[in-house]
Amino acid sequence: MAEFSGSLFESLRRRNPTNRPRIFGPSAILVAAQNKDKKLPVSRLGYPIYSTHLQNCRVAATGISSKEELQDLRRKILYMGGAYLERRSDRLPTVAEGVATHLIAGKCRGTKYQDAVSLGKPILKPEWIENLWSHRDNIYFDLNASL
Repeated sequence: MAEFSGSLFESLRRRNPTNRPRIFGPSAILVAAQNKDKKLPVSRLGYPIYSTHLQNCRVAATGISSKEELQDLRRKILYMGGAYLERRSDRLPTVAEGVATHLIAGKCRGTKYQDAVSLGKPILKPEWIENLWSHRDNIYFDLNASL
């Protein structure tokens, strides 16, 4: 689907998981076509995948007060092939657990923020996700250059 919005998209996205089609954006399809194995990315949760900008990234968030903003960030992370780590505690999962790769921080304080600093994890503003989403159609976009 060219856009991840509208009544058709929402209808397909909300279907029962056993009857839900796999939904891909043009960027995900183009990247798969360029790869040698030609395999489309797979979302563990059955989420639609628009692009692969966050493939292999596991993102946690802290300091975001608006529930709507947090839900929007979560949705975009998943649509870009990333994994969103639900808040289970005030602590950021450690490197030894092999979980979080990035922290989205609305405020520069708190236990998760301190954990990310001590673990050397990239700490990014919510606008970073918005920036990635604005480049969702650019299959050559370099995630590391945007850090």
